[in-house]
Amino acid sequence: MRKHLLTTLTSLYLLAISTNSLAQTNKSWTQKYEHQKVFIENKGQFSIPTHADTNEEVLYAVDHGGTKIYFTKKGITYTFLETTKKQKDAREIAHEIARENKEKLHSPEEYQKHEKEERALKTKTDDVTMLFQNASDNVQLEASDETPDYQNYSIVQANGILNNISNIRSFTKLTYKNVYPNIDIDYTFSEKSGLKYIVILHAGADATQLKMVYDNHVSLSNTGEIHINTKFGDMIDHAPLTFYKQNKASIINSKFIKTGKTVSFQLDTYDNSKTVIIDPWVQTPAYASNWDCVWECERDGAGNV
Repeated sequence: MRKHLLTTLTSLYLLAISTNSLAQTNKSWTQKYEHQKVFIENKGQFSIPTHADTNEEVLYAVDHGGTKIYFTKKGITYTFLETTKKQKDAREIAHEIARENKEKLHSPEEYQKHEKEERALKTKTDDVTMLFQNASDNVQLEASDETPDYQNYSIVQANGILNNISNIRSFTKLTYKNVYPNIDIDYTFSEKSGLKYIVILHAGADATQLKMVYDNHVSLSNTGEIHINTKFGDMIDHAPLTFYKQNKASIINSKFIKTGKTVSFQLDTYDNSKTVIIDPWVQTPAYASNWDCVWECERDGAGNV
């Protein structure tokens, strides 16, 4: 009897310790949802929207819900999408209630039409395409620093069939190799916001060859920043910092030059036999997309969600 009681008390004590430890551990088991900062390989799940002014093949993409960034051999396309539920005024609501009281839905098709009208969304879109002017025909887009996890997508094909694409690789770095002779461009992610890119001028490179042509309005601010206008606010290309690769403390004066919608770099005299880094970063507009959430939850007559 004593042995049984001792065993029971010991078990309860260990259970209490275990439960308390678990409760304390659970306090830190919270994580804010964020989109992954990765470049995702395109296996058919990405294509540039038809309203964008380019039909280039997408090789990699950044997928941040309402903001997507597509990388092709010739340049980059940014697309922005905001979806909101249409707001109805009191008169519209009263009219719908009166109509629903009179109408009877006689078929699945009528019900689907009614549901579609009820859940109609208001959308706002915009896109910006940047192309490398007169880029080399030998440019290669290479991905590196592969992540250990994989991406999975379900897409509806043109014939209406759902296609599941699994085990898609993602990376944290993209490099345009030889976009111009002896010029590479690395893309990573900024800790602040947006994309981080550096231009690598290898020995013998001519910085004036690099020209980025946008299809949207471009302006140059008094602080040396490039602003590209969108419906959601400006994309900002922050003023560059330029230095020798082997000596970051040796700064080379540099700035953006804007001619119409074409952006290039101007550098003071430097040693062309050394590798030079031009280091700006891009900030995309921030807005509430309302894309990654549930707008409403309803029940049918049996109480099912």
